[in-house]
Amino acid sequence: LTAPVDPNAKPTVAKKPTPVQLNLSDVLRYAAKTTTDGTTSQRVIMHHYSSGFFFTNPGPIGQGEIYRALKIKPTLVLGLDFLFWYVYGTVTADGKPMTTGADRFSNLELGLEQLDRIVNAGIPLVIADIADMHDAIGKMLSENQVPDVQTIENANKRIMEWVKARPLVKIMPLSQILETLKKGGSIDLAGKSWNPAELGELLQDDQLHPTFAGTVVIAAGLIDLAKTNDPATPPPFDFDPKLIRERVLEKAAAKKEVKAESKTTEEST
Repeated sequence: LTAPVDPNAKPTVAKKPTPVQLNLSDVLRYAAKTTTDGTTSQRVIMHHYSSGFFFTNPGPIGQGEIYRALKIKPTLVLGLDFLFWYVYGTVTADGKPMTTGADRFSNLELGLEQLDRIVNAGIPLVIADIADMHDAIGKMLSENQVPDVQTIENANKRIMEWVKARPLVKIMPLSQILETLKKGGSIDLAGKSWNPAELGELLQDDQLHPTFAGTVVIAAGLIDLAKTNDPATPPPFDFDPKLIRERVLEKAAAKKEVKAESKTTEEST
């Protein structure tokens, strides 16, 4: 037997979680472990110098990012996609049109020269190789911004050569990670298997940028690679997407409450 159905009843729809979108540095801030008194660990101080306009002028912008990073004398630099727009895009670091594979390969060298400024300063660095983003054409990238597959392979060979000669540099295999995601597989990073079936999509619909969960996974992998330069250092982060989401929403709610109280005070005066 079945219970009678009310034809006027509204269907029950599962409530979707509040969307959260953070950049890498924000994820690291929210993932930072806290001390017993609830304050953020003092040994985790992060600075964010990347620019959303990097692709428009990679030469001067990249040089400026490195300059600002070196100025604060960091103990670690995360340059996940620093080299991306030295291989992708339409403008070289010298401001000239970039159209051929040879143009892109030569431009990569200019990007590596900038990263050598960090290496020469004796600072640990974590970067990534170049992923094949052809699926993003027509969504976030135009066809003339995307190198051919052979150029991407050549670029990655050169990057690996460069990394092998520099012990302080670690590399995340972003190209392999992306291919695994395309097949719906789990990502093995930081001693853990990250399953999209449990976490949700790790790549946005534009096929270029990671989702919130994807950014958390990448952050965990980057820090794990960085620890190989100093394995005795305990990990000061909790890379739990659910925990980080809760912290983000709690902070947003607190800000909203403070703003509301401030508005009420102004009106009462």
